[in-house]
Amino acid sequence: SRQARAVQAQATSVRTAIDAKEWATVTEGLPSLLSVSRALETSTQGLEWRLLTSVPVLGSSASAVSDMAASLNDVAAAADPLAPFAQGLLAGELRTDSGAIDVELVAKVAPLLVRLSTSMNGAVERLHGIDPATLRPEVARPLTDLRDQLADVAPGVAAASDAAGRVPALLGADGGRTWLVLQQNPAEARGSGGLVDGYAVLTADRGRITVTSTGTRSDLAKASIPTDAASADTELLWGRRLDDWNTFNASANFSLTAQLAAAGLASQGAPVSGVIGVDPVVLAAMLTATGPVTVDGVTVDASNVESYLTADVYRRYDDDAQRNEASTALMAAVLRKFLASSWDAASLIDTMQEPVRQGRVHVWSAEA
Repeated sequence: SRQARAVQAQATSVRTAIDAKEWATVTEGLPSLLSVSRALETSTQGLEWRLLTSVPVLGSSASAVSDMAASLNDVAAAADPLAPFAQGLLAGELRTDSGAIDVELVAKVAPLLVRLSTSMNGAVERLHGIDPATLRPEVARPLTDLRDQLADVAPGVAAASDAAGRVPALLGADGGRTWLVLQQNPAEARGSGGLVDGYAVLTADRGRITVTSTGTRSDLAKASIPTDAASADTELLWGRRLDDWNTFNASANFSLTAQLAAAGLASQGAPVSGVIGVDPVVLAAMLTATGPVTVDGVTVDASNVESYLTADVYRRYDDDAQRNEASTALMAAVLRKFLASSWDAASLIDTMQEPVRQGRVHVWSAEA
């Protein structure tokens, strides 16, 4: 029908604009998409259409059109309140005039993203329940196209929703937070992700994030880790490995690793609010968003950071302390550039999806 073609054209236009990162077009297109999808859903709720769904052969296709219209209308209705924020959020305009990340803005959109994610997942599930083989070709193809497009976008929206819900607190929306970032190197296996090469301490206060200190594993190892955070059973299982910065993360339980690391920092007079674990794949995602950094005369970008940290530093430096210093310097450079950049949030979400899915990003908060 004319209305169905209008909905398909408008949905394609919005998706094309998203792919092209034309955020102004996305903002302008969402209200139009909602308007035409509502019109289509209304037309499929009338008596004539309901009778059509009972007709042999044609009935399944008519029902499928109704389901498509309802699904798209639900998604468009959930997306429409985000239109005023879309350009700023997706185009990287997330900072206040002072340079801090606008945590108030992120907090405003968090529940809207939850609603959109829920609507998208519901629409995908609804459309997956329809067998295209039972439909007329002119209905089957639009249905599979819509289903596949929503399924393609839904994980990114879910990731954005989860991030927006966590970010304000993580960035000190209600007061200062201090974070220990552990760089884990999978070249030397440990349960939580790899041997800790080095660390950085970040302070976050109302969206302003600063790297306050960095250091190597050798710096941490000046004092043993208090093992009070470990249960008796855990101490029995891992023994003295838990108080040694070389082996304290032998367990795959990052919560235990983080609590031990926090206890170790606190015993050295540097308490932290939480612990974040990253590895070379996570740094690669960050470099995708920011572009390359140069450390010790070597330019490192998303394409070579993994090989640099897991192989090159071992060839370049014979001494373990030098390797740790080089690895820590790289992590610090990546963090500082990332925190100073006005990165494209949509692209960052795209690049971070896979590391998050693979369990390479670990976050533990003492206040959770």
